[in-house]
Amino acid sequence: MTSRFKQLFFFVAVVVIATPLSASDSINSWLVAALDRDAAAEVVRNKQAGRVLEVKTQKQAGKEIHVIKILTNDDRVKQFRVDAESGKIIENK
Repeated sequence: MTSRFKQLFFFVAVVVIATPLSASDSINSWLVAALDRDAAAEVVRNKQAGRVLEVKTQKQAGKEIHVIKILTNDDRVKQFRVDAESGKIIENK
């Protein structure tokens, strides 16, 4: 992916995540379902400063979950789980 495409995709993902569901549930559901690993990592980086160490995708109970490991600025490793459909962080350790 080109850098410009990544920036555009990230912008769309952030706008969709920030848009209230009442605005257009069907459009939001379609766009958010496209949340890829890079966009999920950016969602986590917006919450936790640090360097992304690893991003992987798992299936749990029929749902796609992105697992992102971050090395924080104070040298701790934190793990976040992001629901690929909703784009929400569902767990962090």
